[in-house]
Amino acid sequence: MTTHRRFLTVRSFLSAVCFAVLVAGAAAAQTAPCPEGGAPTAVCTFVDDAWPYDVFLEQACTRSLMAGCGDEYACPGEAVLREDMAVSLERLYRGHTFNPSAACASQCTFADFKASYCLAGWICQLFKDGITAGCAAGYCGPEAVRREQMAVFLSIVISKRLGQPIPSAGEVCLSSLGCKPYTCVDQGQPGGVSAFTDVSATGNGYCKFIHYIAAKGITSGCGDWQFCPSATIARQEMAVFLIASDNLIAGTPLPTTNPCQ
Repeated sequence: MTTHRRFLTVRSFLSAVCFAVLVAGAAAAQTAPCPEGGAPTAVCTFVDDAWPYDVFLEQACTRSLMAGCGDEYACPGEAVLREDMAVSLERLYRGHTFNPSAACASQCTFADFKASYCLAGWICQLFKDGITAGCAAGYCGPEAVRREQMAVFLSIVISKRLGQPIPSAGEVCLSSLGCKPYTCVDQGQPGGVSAFTDVSATGNGYCKFIHYIAAKGITSGCGDWQFCPSATIARQEMAVFLIASDNLIAGTPLPTTNPCQ
């Protein structure tokens, strides 16, 4: 990806999601150019070739879960960054029209960005809601999200909205491949069984989350009982995950309390 393309993608996404209440008085971003604020201006009819994902990208945009990447483009194939996903996950968890309070930006401490950063409120809200703990260096906003990581984030959001725990054992059924049981166990424990050939069931912190979103129908993996856990999430894949998750939790109660007021 070229530097110009990265600038366009991030700036256009931020323009669609950062409201004036969040960025008033903001200094220059630490990780990417930030807009000066204003209402979203996302265009949800895209002209680039995103087939067969175009309907998911347009629906994710229409539901305010994920904007395009500039003008009338969806940019399928480009990686989803951790800073971008904060907006998508919070809109999924707290509702399509949710925006964090201005005060939320100063209610978490990560070493790699300041409270003045225009996405600080979203990132802090994600942290306060217990959906992320950050990374070793802080939050790592400019890093691309891996499939196994997204499994964790989506599982937490879905389980919170459904009021269900995330089980360590169960069954995954894929329409064209049948059903397989799974049991995720700690390192050194016997009996670990994975439905996916590339996901370890023993001592793997991602195991139950990967199987949970598969069992819920959010993903069918990347082909022939594989999940591709270390692959990065592309924008078109993120759109599919968001729409499937949003459809699953539709009608469930939204959170009634906010730890980031």
